[in-house]
This record gives sequence, C-alpha cells and structure tokens, in this order.
Amino acid sequence: MFSVKVRDIILNYSLVLIAVLLIAVFAVLNDNYLTASNLLIIMRQASLLALLGMGQTIILLSGNIDLSIGSMIALSTVIYAPLFKIDIPFIIPILLILITGMTLGLVTGLIVTKLKVPPFIATFATNYIYRGVAWLLMGNMIIYDFPSDFRFIGKGSILGIPTTIIFAILIGLCLYFMLSKTTWGRKIFFVGSNMKAAEFSGIKSNRTVISAYMIGSLVCAFTGILYLARLNAAEPGSGSDYALNSIAVALIGGTSIRGGKGGVFGTIVGAVIISTIKNGMNFLQVSSDLQSLYLGLIIVIAVFMNQIIEKKKDLISC
Repeated sequence: MFSVKVRDIILNYSLVLIAVLLIAVFAVLNDNYLTASNLLIIMRQASLLALLGMGQTIILLSGNIDLSIGSMIALSTVIYAPLFKIDIPFIIPILLILITGMTLGLVTGLIVTKLKVPPFIATFATNYIYRGVAWLLMGNMIIYDFPSDFRFIGKGSILGIPTTIIFAILIGLCLYFMLSKTTWGRKIFFVGSNMKAAEFSGIKSNRTVISAYMIGSLVCAFTGILYLARLNAAEPGSGSDYALNSIAVALIGGTSIRGGKGGVFGTIVGAVIISTIKNGMNFLQVSSDLQSLYLGLIIVIAVFMNQIIEKKKDLISC
C-alpha cells in the first residue's frame, strides 16, 4: 500500500519533483544559487514564459499548433507602440494590441479551418507574413523609452510580488476554470482528442479551433504587452524565439502535441523548469552555445520521460 502511494505521488507530481530536484542540484553546485532574490528572478522569468506557454497550450489542446506567436506579438506591439508615448491613457493602446492579437488569431484559425491548410504550414507562413508586415511598417526603427506608469505592469511589484507573476497566476486560474469548468473547455479537449467524433456528436469543430487560436493569441498578445513594458523597446525583430519557447514549456508540462491532453498547470511548471535550467547554467557560467545544446537535450529527455509517465498512468487507470 505504501509503495503504491509513493508511486502515485511520483506519477502525479513528477514535474514538480523534477523542478525541485533541479533547484536542489544547482544549489549544491553553487552556494549563492538558493537565495530569495535569485528565486524571485527565476519566478519572474518563468511567469512570462508560462504566459506564452499557456497561450500555446490552448491551441495545442485543440489539436493544432501556432508557430507565428512571436511575429504576431511583434506586429501587434510595433503598430501601437507610438501611442504609449503620447498623452492618452495607456489602456487604449493596450486594448488595441489585444484586439489585434485576437484578430490575427482569427485569421490564422480561418486559414487552418476554412482553407484546410495544415496548422504547421499555415502558421509557418503567417509567421513570415506577420513579421514581414512589421518590417515594412517599422524598417530598422526601434521605439523605446515608454512612460513609467506603463512600464510598471512589466517591471513593478505589488507587496513585493512582481506584477508579471501576479498576472501569470490570475490568467492561469482563468484558463484553468475555462478548460475544466466550461462547455467550451470540454469541446477543446474533445476536438483535440478526436475531431471526427466531436463533429458526429454535434460539436462545431471549426468554431472550436478558431476560438482556440483567438484565445491563445489573446493571451500571447497580453504577454507581448508585458514584454514591451519590461524591455522598454518595440522592434519588428523581437520575439523570434517566443513560439519555440512556448511549445517547449507546453510539451515539458505534459501537453500532447497531438492534442486533447494537458493543461495550464503543467505548462506553468514546465516554464519553471526551463527558467531554473537557464538560470542555473548562467550561475555556473556555461557558455551560450553549450546552454543551447544542454537545454535542447534536456527538453528531449523531459518530453520523453513525460510520455513514459503518461503511458504508465493510462495503464494504471485501465
């Protein structure tokens, strides 16, 4: 009985255990690693990565993928970045960025569902289209030095807690509720697991997929606003690695690339794992080239281990 409980704990909380183990390893290798200030840095970095991953998770759960997240963020932010520097409430450009992000998600969803272009190909193409439009609009120009009131949402703290962490928690809770407690969430999982079966049961799969792209893009556009406030600069070349990072944290967090399985909690833990690894390698002064190599290997191993754990869970449940 005891061994069964231990096994269940390991299977159900494997990602959390991996994150704790990584922190412990880096703490042993460097005495200055396990400090409150450094752990806060990790969580701040993880919060932005988690938000990107949560946007991608919604799309992956529907059985699709979006490689254009980074260019969508770049385009939607560079268009309205100048508005932050004039004398109007900054909520106006924020709303315009969010609306633009959802609109671009709608466009991508329509290409996938109505034109029947495979998601990988469709978003590979829109990635170049959105980035190209951003370059046409901006050229090599960089917009920077935004007002301090706006920058607070990306760099500030409330009661000692960074605002990005607060936003990640709130949005994570909202998405968890939407996925687990609403009809829309059940449709997302159903369509991602078996689109044909979902259609036979009366679910309008195209609408569900389009809504997944729109909600996912909305979350990513909001993340782009936080990056804009934190980095204090908007340029058309920004966010080139956002899509791959968002996919990585979602997959490490247990979301299936085939759809229908996963969730935002695992994505958040996946973001913590990647941020912990990056921070730890910086502490150990590992070169950037080797960091990319090690991180790639760790992602492959983590996804492989997660698949094995999920198979064992399925066997136990059977």
